[in-house]
Amino acid sequence: MEIKQTIERIAKLREQDIGSTEENVKQKVIVPILELLGHKRESLEFEYRTRRGGKIDIFIKNVPPDCKVIIDTKNYNENLNDYLEQIKEYTFDEAALLTVIANGTEIRIYSPLRGVAFERS
Repeated sequence: MEIKQTIERIAKLREQDIGSTEENVKQKVIVPILELLGHKRESLEFEYRTRRGGKIDIFIKNVPPDCKVIIDTKNYNENLNDYLEQIKEYTFDEAALLTVIANGTEIRIYSPLRGVAFERS
């Protein structure tokens, strides 16, 4: 399937197609996008524990240490603003270059090293 077709298919998914749980958002939305970007499932670590004991839904392995990417998924349509402090902690605990948070209807990407407040990055 072509990249454009896959993105269009994912974009058309509705709640009843995805399901309401974090796991469904992860497996039906985020993992297919990561695979499109060239990441193999073997390079994705699920339920990764942070240094302080937090749990990141997806940690992308096999990237340089200064290019860490962490991804946190939430239940379908859940308010992502309610989780900004949590992912901010994960981001700084792991010194991540990029942090992604998604709920099936919205995907946000934060880059805390830009020199602006995390929420505006």
